[in-house]
Amino acid sequence: MRSWCGFAMTFWAMTFCTSRRMRPLREMLRRAQRGLQITGRTRQSLARRMQELAQSSGLQRVIHLLAILDELARSRELRPLASAKFLPELQAGDQDRMSRVLRHIHAHLMDEIARDEVAARASLSAGAFSRFFKTRTGKTLPQYVNELRIGRACSRLAETDDKISDIALDCGFANLSGFNRQFQRVAGMTPRAYRGEFQRSARAVP
Repeated sequence: MRSWCGFAMTFWAMTFCTSRRMRPLREMLRRAQRGLQITGRTRQSLARRMQELAQSSGLQRVIHLLAILDELARSRELRPLASAKFLPELQAGDQDRMSRVLRHIHAHLMDEIARDEVAARASLSAGAFSRFFKTRTGKTLPQYVNELRIGRACSRLAETDDKISDIALDCGFANLSGFNRQFQRVAGMTPRAYRGEFQRSARAVP
């Protein structure tokens, strides 16, 4: 029975993903390789849907997830973050090397991350590592690290009432001005505005 269910799910997934009606979703996922910034009403709507997703379980959670993907696929308010020239180059030996690099970055995200130290994890010189990392991620090491830190800060802003200055320091930023500048670049708004928008969206959830 279990093997039949596995086959049925695999068949359903293949049918779902290859269906002509799923072309907008496949196109959105292809564009997502360059990173997508969600703007406008779609951003507000998805904030509400993400709240619903977090509060659901079982089949309802799957339904909410599909609704999010459908809205993303239909939206015209998605802006690519990487340039059109960016195309990830993944080779056979890349996965293990990138895994070592990413594990180190995540383990030391709140600390100062030196390029030479990360390059050593990849068994590359500093210059070779910079080229390797930019080719594989479309970002420099500082850009990548800052965006991870901003992502963590977004969670703190949404889930706590902690002071913004405390969040900045706890997320690895040396000072508040640098944090505000990087947050504006990544999120398209100030940390205070982000917290306010999230709180308004949360109150709008029935």
